[in-house]
Amino acid sequence: MQLVSEISSSRTNPLPSDLHPHVLSPTGHQPTFPSIHWHAAFVGFSGADYGSSSSSASALATFVLPATLIGWNTFASRVLFGLGLPALLLAPFCLWLAWPAVRRHYHVQAKGGVPTVEEGVVTQEDFDQGEVFLLERPEEARSQLFKLCCKYLCLQTFRLLSTMFAAAVLRRHLMVWKIFAPRFVFEAVGFLVSLACVVASFAASARVLSVMVHFYRRLEKEEE
Repeated sequence: MQLVSEISSSRTNPLPSDLHPHVLSPTGHQPTFPSIHWHAAFVGFSGADYGSSSSSASALATFVLPATLIGWNTFASRVLFGLGLPALLLAPFCLWLAWPAVRRHYHVQAKGGVPTVEEGVVTQEDFDQGEVFLLERPEEARSQLFKLCCKYLCLQTFRLLSTMFAAAVLRRHLMVWKIFAPRFVFEAVGFLVSLACVVASFAASARVLSVMVHFYRRLEKEEE
């Protein structure tokens, strides 16, 4: 566990959780209902029945598709960061191979050392293997991926609880229904979006890892 954990440091884990609010605001979004980009529901689609509540309009064109487009426009950052969370497990190997200048930031044992799980020692040969390093330790990689997802969701939960606490404390404030309550609603919906995306990314990554490990072991048997 410590061997993979040393490579995929938890110090980078808060980064996606801290970045998505900075992606939300520069794109013109605010946690208020008037600031929702309703025009996003009509991007790329048109027609007399699209977005209409008439009986002739299908449920897909009336509700599902416009709601999906608005939701994607509002919570795109949460979707992208949630689905891209497993990339944190692969980032150290990509940085090691693509930018040699960043290698000095990793505590790597001198070449020729023998890595052990108990000591948590990572050698230069391990980094040079790239993602194959994870294929040789699938249980550790899967466990570390699960830990990354849990840490990310814990940070999202903390944000949700903080917003809930603020809305409860300021429930008698003059602007509660204009600022604090909408922000709590946005944070709650965003948490559900993040939860769904993180669960989907973990399930897909675990499945891909299992398939790649099976393929890698079959190649090793054929070489023997």
